[in-house]
Amino acid sequence: MRRHRPEHLFCWHGDSNEQCSFGGAGRGEGFPPRPTYCRPQPAVPFGGAFRIIDFSLSNCINSGLRKILVVTQYKAASLERHIERGWHFLCNELGDFVRVRPPEQRVGESWYLGNADALYQNIYTIEKLAPKHVLILSGDHIYQMNYSRFVSDHIQTEADCSIACVPVPIEEGRRFGVMQVDRDNRIVNFKEKPEHPEPIPGEPSQCLASMGIYVFRTDFLFEHLCRDANTPNSHRDFGKDIIPSIIDQHLVRAWSFSDLETADPGYWKDVGTLDTYYEANMRSDLS
Repeated sequence: MRRHRPEHLFCWHGDSNEQCSFGGAGRGEGFPPRPTYCRPQPAVPFGGAFRIIDFSLSNCINSGLRKILVVTQYKAASLERHIERGWHFLCNELGDFVRVRPPEQRVGESWYLGNADALYQNIYTIEKLAPKHVLILSGDHIYQMNYSRFVSDHIQTEADCSIACVPVPIEEGRRFGVMQVDRDNRIVNFKEKPEHPEPIPGEPSQCLASMGIYVFRTDFLFEHLCRDANTPNSHRDFGKDIIPSIIDQHLVRAWSFSDLETADPGYWKDVGTLDTYYEANMRSDLS
């Protein structure tokens, strides 16, 4: 059986007891073989002493999220070793942790079949922590972000799902999920890696790309994960299946990632190719 490789991180956020979970040791299909030959993409070295996953982990800690699960699958030893050596400073006595969650075949005989399936197979673990909202991240991006701003907007607008987004050159849109929104930032169309991305109205050279960062109400997420798990021919993927299936009947909003001081789009780089990986390594200031 082919083992599909989830590329996302999973976090959940509670009201008084903030909780999060990371997953996603993706292979990195856009990379040439050498960087991901013996490790998943989130464990690829970056900037000398760091790994790509350190950006998302650091963002979580700085956002007050201190219950973290890393969902792994593809060649996970390097990533597990990095987390054990570098991220075990949280206080277990206070209920804070960073833990690795490999596939357990808890709900069937398959391994993780996609990023949505990786979360579906860990519903039991999430239920024990009883969060009200789930924050889902991606593990191969370079950026600095305060997730609490994003989550707070999601809660205040009473959205079923919120998606963080940034404008990107339209020629790069085929690498991302691309959305269109109305005046209230409600998402009215979403296509995963379209061949011909739709531009932002009035900006023909730009399109609105998903950052692979989502917030869901937990009960709403569980309902649609279970529905997707029983849908024939599903890719078990958030961008390909979950998001397109909910935008017509539910409140799904876009949240623009911006710099607090300048209000310009924040720096965010998907290092899914060797060129973007090199460019991000050469950039010394992420602010």
